[in-house]
Amino acid sequence: MLKKVFLGVLTLILLLGIGSLFISNIHHIERSTYINASPKVIFRELNTLKQWEKWNTWLKLDTTMKISYNDIPSGTGARLQWTSANQNVGNGTLTITKSIPEQLVEVELNFDGKGKGLNGFKIEPAGDSTKLTTYFTSEMGWNPVLKYFSLMTKKAVIEMTDNGLKSIKDYIEQMMLSATPESTIDLVEIKESVPYLSVHAIAAKPSISKEIEQCYSQIQEEIKKQNLEVSKSIAPFAIYYKAENDTFEFDACIATSSAGKSNSKFISSELKSGRYIMSRYFGPYENTTTTHLAIKAYAQDNNLTVSGPPIEVYVTDPTVEKNTSKWETDIYYPIQ
Repeated sequence: MLKKVFLGVLTLILLLGIGSLFISNIHHIERSTYINASPKVIFRELNTLKQWEKWNTWLKLDTTMKISYNDIPSGTGARLQWTSANQNVGNGTLTITKSIPEQLVEVELNFDGKGKGLNGFKIEPAGDSTKLTTYFTSEMGWNPVLKYFSLMTKKAVIEMTDNGLKSIKDYIEQMMLSATPESTIDLVEIKESVPYLSVHAIAAKPSISKEIEQCYSQIQEEIKKQNLEVSKSIAPFAIYYKAENDTFEFDACIATSSAGKSNSKFISSELKSGRYIMSRYFGPYENTTTTHLAIKAYAQDNNLTVSGPPIEVYVTDPTVEKNTSKWETDIYYPIQ
């Protein structure tokens, strides 16, 4: 009896081994979607790894995941490293290995020595929209176990890939809703430096409007304490230093007619004179992303070097104008 069982198991193993010879050594998944945005906008999202945290479903599987980057912000050589205690996520690196403007971004995935894969994004104009095709390829060798495992998990991988495409589509199209095509981008010059009093703050995207409002209230009280006057040369503004994971670090600023004094909470500084790229945005404060991207594209296309953090000037008083679609924000990027 045991002999028959042994022979049966051996026969099954041999059949599975022979069957695996007819399964490709290459595991390949390819899926597509259409996005209502230009190839230029989509390429910049894919080519800048820090943007991946906003839409990549893999990087959102573990909210405690630690993510770091090398010193190359975008394009070939840019690398992202993740570490996670979640066994389904693990540790690994993601490196851009090929970057063709508005056409292709390819990244190599290294799952901490447990395997490698190639993930690509092909960008193709399609009328008023753009076709985005993503593909994942990995080499399994002749290992029959890996071959059968890839067959069993193919459906789940396709589902995960489709979810990833939907995530980037939803993110970009939502971002494009704040686009203001009628706005223009100009080169302007601030001829005289403007003194201001500011408060440093960190706020999540949903609460940034409320945080800025509170900061301005505090600054106005401090301006009174220091016997200063609010300058009419520029509306209240904010200088943005970081914008990661929908969290913003910034200085909320109000211009003053003369220089104030810094203390443990308030900073006295000045908005430097010089050249700036400027554009106007209309809408809620938290949806200015598209205008920022347009200014960065303008700088790149015109070989201009951005020399400091962006500045948002809040022209419209939200306590007077309740319609958020009419709020004007003038966005400035200093250039050399």
